Amino acid sequence: MARQKSDTSPVYREEGSTRWWRAEDPKGMAGQIVARAERIRQRQTYRKSMDQFHARLYDGSVGVFGATIDTDSEYDPAQLPFNVVRSGIDTLIAMVSKNRPLPQVVTDNASYKQQEMAKRMTRGIEGSLYRAGFWHLRPTILRDACIFGTGITHQYRIGWRIFIERVLPLELLVDRADGAR
Repeated sequence: MARQKSDTSPVYREEGSTRWWRAEDPKGMAGQIVARAERIRQRQTYRKSMDQFHARLYDGSVGVFGATIDTDSEYDPAQLPFNVVRSGIDTLIAMVSKNRPLPQVVTDNASYKQQEMAKRMTRGIEGSLYRAGFWHLRPTILRDACIFGTGITHQYRIGWRIFIERVLPLELLVDRADGAR
């Protein structure tokens, strides 16, 4: 049987330990979190290069969608007279964004009062999505998903109000081991 290490083991107190949540003092924890984020950022340089390549295929320029992208990439696409990638993605987005799938509250063997409440809750969900700007932001997120492979949003609330904003994949750090699960 393998011997397990205790929480007081030196492994948990190492500066480069991946178990940053086991740090004893908050300053040490902050330092470990920053060091871990920097390691993830360094390991993701291939992903950044590929995202830049895909963005250039779509847009054909250096700065895409307001993001500053380095010009020293090893993946420089040739200028296309007819951008087939862009027209294909734009066509797909136009076709997909016509439909508005909506989560619905469904009842099972419910009384009339409960069914009406479920309908009102569904209308409330639709209104919340509209107020948060989801339907306006949706084509942009679909475009990001087509170009980068992932369309990311950040949802949060302030008080009772829900907000949704776009996040570029270059802004998000994901450890390969955690992202593969």
